[in-house]
Amino acid sequence: METACNRLGTSLAIILYLFFEIIILIIEATLFAVHLRQYSRIRRVVFFLTANIASFTIGILLMFNPILR
Repeated sequence: METACNRLGTSLAIILYLFFEIIILIIEATLFAVHLRQYSRIRRVVFFLTANIASFTIGILLMFNPILR
């Protein structure tokens, strides 16, 4: 049974996770733009999107994995 405290904790975890993901997105976008100049712009965008979609998905899966609770 989920209590109000558990729901609040889950909501706070999601908000913090999204906040830090946005910070990471900004940092990674800057680093990819600066350090991957040997690749085309479209390839850098694909790298950026792939890395962040994978990171976000794995993070969400780990956050809601019942084995880790």
